[in-house]
This record gives sequence, C-alpha cells and structure tokens, in this order.
Amino acid sequence: ISEWLSISAVRDTQGRLTHYVGLLADLSEREKAAERIRYLSSHDLLTDLPNRNLLNERLDQALTTGHRFQRETAVILLDLYRFRLVNESYGPAVGDALLQALAARLKTQVRDGDTVGRLSGTEFAFIMANLAHERDAIKLSQRIFESLCSPFTIDGKNLSISASLGVSIAPRDGINPGQVLKAAEIA
Repeated sequence: ISEWLSISAVRDTQGRLTHYVGLLADLSEREKAAERIRYLSSHDLLTDLPNRNLLNERLDQALTTGHRFQRETAVILLDLYRFRLVNESYGPAVGDALLQALAARLKTQVRDGDTVGRLSGTEFAFIMANLAHERDAIKLSQRIFESLCSPFTIDGKNLSISASLGVSIAPRDGINPGQVLKAAEIA
C-alpha cells in the first residue's frame, strides 16, 4: 500500500511550537488509475490485445534483437473480409462479441514470446520474434486459417468469417517496423 504522509508544525501567536498535524493519504487508488491509463494506452479496449502502439514497440524490439543476433522476424497481418455485414445484420454488440471471440482464438495460436495484437477495427498482426525457420511463419499462417474455419457461436448464431493474410520476413522485406508492416500488408 502506498501512502503519503504530510506533517506540518502548528505554532501559537508567539511563534512557539504547540503541536504537529499529520495528514495521511492512501495513494493506492491513484496508482491503480495510473496503471489503468498505462494499460489502456498500449492495449485494445475491446479485445484486450496489444494495440498498434505496443505492437510497434514489440516489433522494433524484435527487429533490433534479430539484427543483433542475426535472426529473422516474421510479421503476419490478418484482415477480415466483409465484417461490416456482421454489424449491419446482427448489430454492433454481436460484432464486438465476434471480435472478442476471434481475439481469444488467435491468442492460442502464438508461441510464448510472440505477439498477437489488433492494429485497427478488423486488422490483426502477429509478430514472430527470433524466427528459426521461415517455415515456422508458414505453419503459424496455416494454424491461423484453420482456426478461422470453425464457425463462432455468438448469441446462438453460428457466424463464419473469412480473411486475407500477408506475411513478411525481416530483414529480407524490411529493416524497420514501417517497412516490415507495409510488406506484410502488400503480401
């Protein structure tokens, strides 16, 4: 528990010290609020996945480490097709629930130390740091597509989604986060 103690001297009219007054404040709520703000600045509120800011940080770190140890880094971008139809047909609450279910499913596909995050409304990114073989990125891409094959059950409705997927490998396709993300987007 964090607390803040302020002690002030109280003097009489002749300037003599008569007593002290202490004010003790509990700072735990303030710290919780500050931690929540930090978390929200780096995570997507709906899916609880890392957001664009945190993904760029982690990608930059992965590229720096990869350069230092001469290892590759893979970036996989996943973009959902016609997701707007879900919102139009079933409402935004169902669309949000579908994105949450998708995020939970995507989290199960990555290795420890890798990152899956939400770049924008229907765009997700995977960062595979310290890539041993390019085929590992291909295997992850296949697992992602396979995970999308099973319908999602939201509010008693079976919903299927389709997506496009692009892969880039650093340093071959770029040496900074912008280049590597752009290459995956083009792919």
